[in-house]
Amino acid sequence: MTGPSGGQRRALLIGVASYPAEPELPNLRCPLNDVEGLGNLLDDPARGAFDTVQRLEDATSSEMKLALNVFVNETTPDDTALIYFSGHGMLDSSFDLHLCTSDSRRAVLEASSVPDAFLWNLIGKCRAERKVLILDCCYSASSGGTPRSAVKDQLTMAASGSGAYLLASTTADKVALELEGDRYGVFTKHLIGGLETGAADRAGDGVITMDGLHDYVTTMMAREVAQRPYRRVDSSGDIMIAKSGRDTRKDRAVAARRTLYGHVSEDLLDAKFAELAYEVAAKPLSALDARDHEIDAALDDLLSGAIGVGAFAGRLHQAIESCATAPAPQPRPEPAPEQQSKPEPDVEPAPGNRQTAWSAPGKDNERSPWNQIDAATAKPSLLPGNKDLLFKYGIPGACLALLPALAAATNGNGLLPGLVVSVLTVWNLKTNLPRLGLGGVIANSFLLFLGVLALISGLLA
Repeated sequence: MTGPSGGQRRALLIGVASYPAEPELPNLRCPLNDVEGLGNLLDDPARGAFDTVQRLEDATSSEMKLALNVFVNETTPDDTALIYFSGHGMLDSSFDLHLCTSDSRRAVLEASSVPDAFLWNLIGKCRAERKVLILDCCYSASSGGTPRSAVKDQLTMAASGSGAYLLASTTADKVALELEGDRYGVFTKHLIGGLETGAADRAGDGVITMDGLHDYVTTMMAREVAQRPYRRVDSSGDIMIAKSGRDTRKDRAVAARRTLYGHVSEDLLDAKFAELAYEVAAKPLSALDARDHEIDAALDDLLSGAIGVGAFAGRLHQAIESCATAPAPQPRPEPAPEQQSKPEPDVEPAPGNRQTAWSAPGKDNERSPWNQIDAATAKPSLLPGNKDLLFKYGIPGACLALLPALAAATNGNGLLPGLVVSVLTVWNLKTNLPRLGLGGVIANSFLLFLGVLALISGLLA
């Protein structure tokens, strides 16, 4: 995955965990793990697909400045350049941020750290069209964990170009923590999680952008700690950071349609459920409400094979029940057979894709999970579902009972009974085939066979 103009994707990842020169700066557990975990994802052709990923660990201030300077000088105008830092940060008397290095000392902070002014001066000179700076930094120790310091809100993007993106672990008035037992810092943990699982693919188009990553990390961190990431954007458009490893939403919708209506044709899934799930699959992620998200997650599990069709139907039922304020799909009028819309070319018409999916509870539909929703309020009446049952089994049953009665009325001659039963059955098959289903087709075919036999015996008598 190259840049939009064919340039290189370059990353410099810096982690500082040891601070032997300054007693006020305790050593950290996570920065080197942060660099390793993030670096592996950026290196991965299936995720970050970065051309070069440089790692710098426990560097001194001079080593870090040199690495930053060389990295910036090697960029070209078509490149994407990403700089990541994990470690302590310290504010000086003017509340300017300094990224702490292994030789940092508070007494001579300007000389023994990397000031933000130095960093932004380099970024301003960076020729890369797209520049990303990710900071997960801290400044002091605190009970309950090691605080990771704020990047002050006054940090500006001066001279940083039209394609710069800052993503920091927290705002100026909050601290972030390395939680006990975690391999990564809280911010970087969710940064890695969003890239690794593809969950930060906000648009569902197969790629993860910086905005999508920010939104994902913000949501996940809010569930765990009282802090929010901070971002500052000076860019004409969003910056793509990685591939999500997921199908585009359009491709997924096509696959979902095939799978869903395949189950409908096998009489394993109610067509009403299939249509509801497909409608959700066809929506962009940004248009999904709470109920839609639950249905979309269930569809993900069905397509991946994590759950079967029965469990899928149960989760759809649960999603509808749990979101009482969300309107459930309403039955739609049945069009005449010649007006029914045909399936899209990628899905063959299936007998199971029938209008009985919109019926009220009935014997033929008792397997439908949707009936569980309406059963409490359904009353016996000639509703569309009962009409379907009439066409499926009522007419064949009546004809079957009529056959011996007509034969008796004609002194045992099967000509008239066979003719009547055959004509009625052929009419029923031709007119109502789209809603007969497998059971109805079998019943009518059996009756037609009996009618033809009676007709032949009458002709031969």
